[in-house]
This record gives sequence, structure tokens and C-alpha cells, in this order.
Amino acid sequence: MSRFLVLLAAGMMAASTSAQETDTNSPTKVISAGAVNLFIGETNTVIGKVVQVTVRGKVVYLNLEKPYPDTPCAGVIFASKTNLFEHLEKLEGKTVLITGKITAYHDQPQIVIDNKEQLEILEAPKPGQRK
Repeated sequence: MSRFLVLLAAGMMAASTSAQETDTNSPTKVISAGAVNLFIGETNTVIGKVVQVTVRGKVVYLNLEKPYPDTPCAGVIFASKTNLFEHLEKLEGKTVLITGKITAYHDQPQIVIDNKEQLEILEAPKPGQRK
């Protein structure tokens, strides 16, 4: 959770100076899945709850916040990279950080996940534990 707070703080600082910045390819913001369509073409970190894991022959979709077709953003893992991840189906219900270039495929915002460092599972606090 501490990495999230650091990223969130960095994102807030970056947002306050973003009008002066011209480099949109370095991860500078943590944005909610619901706001991702405002950042297409940029490299950022998206936070959201995985509500649906869809496994197809050539691709796995991690749909954030709402199931397909209403998901505001999806993490996309192609079959050639799924071996890098264990038990992707167990991500359903977890809050994650996905970092990468935000693109649109058929008007659907997405981030292609090519390596483990792009996907971080945020642990929920245990009962009685402070956030």
C-alpha cells in the first residue's frame, strides 16, 4: 500500500505542474479507471478494481470497474505473455495498479501488459488494520 501512496503523491505533484510539462511518455500520474479516456496516448498508472477476467484463446482481458462492454479500461495480456503471471482468474475482485501506455482499441481504452512490473496487486487491509 505504501507504493500506492507514493505514486498517488507523485501523481498529485505531477498534476499540479502538468500544464508546464511536455513529456507525456513518462509515468507521472496515478489515475482512476473512470478517467482513463482523458489520457489516451500517455503512459500512466491506472488504479481500478478487476471486476471481470475474460480468457480468450489469444488474449486475457482484465476489465476494471465494470464488466465488458461497459468497462472504462482493460488490461490486456496476450497469450505469449500469460505465462509470466500466475492464476490471472484470481485477480477478480482485487484492486490493481496497471502501468503502461494507454491506447484505444475499437474506442475501448486499454493498457497492454507485457511484463510483471506493469501489474501490481494492492493488498486490502486486514480486519482491524489501519489503512
